[in-house]
Amino acid sequence: MRSAALILVFLVLTLFAVPLLLVCAVFRLPDAFLAYGQWMMRVGRLILGISVDVAGLDRLDRKVPYVFMSNHLSFLDGPLLMTVIDRPARVIVK
Repeated sequence: MRSAALILVFLVLTLFAVPLLLVCAVFRLPDAFLAYGQWMMRVGRLILGISVDVAGLDRLDRKVPYVFMSNHLSFLDGPLLMTVIDRPARVIVK
């Protein structure tokens, strides 16, 4: 049942993402669109009931760039990593 709810919610949120992407592109606001994507992933985590334990974020300096890597134990590692990073992030996929 949670999977069906997630699909329905993501369909609606994706429909909102299309005009948001256009607005962000026109006004050059890439971080706003990334924040929306991170929020969508947090909503998905909430719907699926997945809890994530994070340690050490308080030791990171917001002025310093970092590389975050997931260990790929499942297909959810990447999206879950994005929900705990407290700053705009970019993704490289191989």
